[in-house]
Amino acid sequence: MSIEIKDYVDIARGRYTEQFKNKPNFDSLIYTWLQQSEELQQVVSGISDIKFIERAEGQQLDNIGEIVGQSRLLIDANLIDFFGFEGISIARSYGDLDDRTKGGRWKSLGEKTTGNITLSDDEYRLFLKSKIIRNSTTATTEDVIASAKFLFQADKVHLIEGEKPACYSIAIGKRLTQQEKSLLKYSYVDGVDRAFLVKPAGVCVQNYREFDPQNFFAFQGVRGAKGYGDLKDIAETFMTIENSLFKKATTRYVGEDGDKDVDMPYNSSYTSEVYVEGALSNNHFLSSNRVSFPYELSRGTKVTLVGMHAQEVKETRYELKDPDVTKLTIGGIYSSIIN
Repeated sequence: MSIEIKDYVDIARGRYTEQFKNKPNFDSLIYTWLQQSEELQQVVSGISDIKFIERAEGQQLDNIGEIVGQSRLLIDANLIDFFGFEGISIARSYGDLDDRTKGGRWKSLGEKTTGNITLSDDEYRLFLKSKIIRNSTTATTEDVIASAKFLFQADKVHLIEGEKPACYSIAIGKRLTQQEKSLLKYSYVDGVDRAFLVKPAGVCVQNYREFDPQNFFAFQGVRGAKGYGDLKDIAETFMTIENSLFKKATTRYVGEDGDKDVDMPYNSSYTSEVYVEGALSNNHFLSSNRVSFPYELSRGTKVTLVGMHAQEVKETRYELKDPDVTKLTIGGIYSSIIN
């Protein structure tokens, strides 16, 4: 923990006895002795902050990297998602102040995007955290979940049994930035091929997923999950119907020579007309989803059913029942696989 910064000059002035008050020479002497105390406190506080990766910067992070064995330099990496225009293979779009998952960071002049890459402080912090976890883990199921929660500051992480033997998927309960998605797929070789996240030896990670921890779909047994939704539970539906006659035509073609029936959607409440090759038919029978004739038809014969509709839906709108709900979301959202 960083130390409390105190103004020792001000404290000393508050302790002057009467004979030294309003004495400029004495005050200047005290100021000369104590003015460096604040600077010294800042230095000591900085040394203390080395233990706290989130507050450390620059050389402090490099010092931590030397202790845990994680360099700021990535060897032969194609990892960082930069902003760029269309046509650049790893380019990302402009960002969004309200959505950290969008866009890529700006590349400095002369900064590399592939090959040996020097990490920024923000990027380096994640690698340091990963290395610290790797140095101390036994890679149990609980360790894997805890490491993912710590690295990505996610409250919920699920391990899902994979389809292949000795494989699993990791679902992280937050919307990840493009940078975080790239880190999930990053691996490096230091004699042994290692993934960014902790995993047991001999076990493969089938894929990585992200999900909204407040609104995700899953089957019974998953804590906090939501099931299939029902529109009636969250909104009233209102339709604007216009009472005007209009025709709706459906056309099908006879499939085989000799057929007498043509499958076609039909609603008995509508007044319908049947045309065969454009000619009005007076000799046919209408049943559910079928038009039948007393004679055989040739393959490819055009049969058209025209329905006279008396009503037409012009608009459908929804009024949400809960005033705290601002959008129409039915059930939980499926987790998405990170590509």
